Amino acid sequence: MYSPLIFDPVELFSDKAVAASTTSDPSQRLETTRLTKVQVRVKNTGASTNVTINIYSVDSATGGISALIQPFTLGSGSAQSPYTAWRYIEKDAIPRYIYAQIVNNDAANVAKVTVSIDRWR
Repeated sequence: MYSPLIFDPVELFSDKAVAASTTSDPSQRLETTRLTKVQVRVKNTGASTNVTINIYSVDSATGGISALIQPFTLGSGSAQSPYTAWRYIEKDAIPRYIYAQIVNNDAANVAKVTVSIDRWR
């Protein structure tokens, strides 16, 4: 059912492959001002047994001061059985912008990560 208060999800990363012992470039920044709730969902469908997805807040569209909101550490998964996690960010804690970065701590396996953001006004 359509609701003008719920936006379509935005994927900061979609099946992003990150090589063993590698850190990805940061995702694009997503503006989150004037929202009442944000849900962050992450999944790994790769063979990496130790991948951390860091979700950051930042006070500007470019530059600014970043702060870690939430780290998610995931194990290995598959397309049929991904390793997933999520977190709500309530109204009083929503920053102006958020972005993600992937750190694959596994020395031998590739991570394949999706970061999806649900938003409510």
